[in-house]
Amino acid sequence: MSPLVPVPAHSRAPWRIVLAALLCAGAGGLAAAADAPADPDPGKTVTLADVEKVVGGKFTSRSPEPGALFYEEVGGPRQVNVYLWPANGKRLDDLKPNLVSNGEPIEEIAGLGDGAIFRPQGSEVLVEVTSPSGELLWLTITVHNVDTPADLKRIALDLAKRGAARL
Repeated sequence: MSPLVPVPAHSRAPWRIVLAALLCAGAGGLAAAADAPADPDPGKTVTLADVEKVVGGKFTSRSPEPGALFYEEVGGPRQVNVYLWPANGKRLDDLKPNLVSNGEPIEEIAGLGDGAIFRPQGSEVLVEVTSPSGELLWLTITVHNVDTPADLKRIALDLAKRGAARL
């Protein structure tokens, strides 16, 4: 007796319907994804020219993942990281008390985006901005290997102001 037993045609029909339904659902999902707004581009928000002007020197850029761009000084140690992501329901006003309760000092920055803070321990400025489409975005500028804490803050704030103005 053969281990393969023929399946009647009427028993195969439901699988064809299920397969067709799955294929249609997948195509619909792809169409919905294509209609979704593209992730914001940190390289258009804070440009290479911005970094070279504000920090001084020649830089290259690389993107380790979508929403992140690292500007690295050619032949030098300085680096500026730019992160730009949808806030996905998070709010800066909800983050601040959490940071403070964990002992992290923060400095509120007035007049930048919808809200902004400077985080000296993280060497960064975090800006919350509502895009023209109404989406809440977080722009983070992190600066590494500069001479003084004052330089770090000045660079991060200047780049954050430039970037927030483009969103």
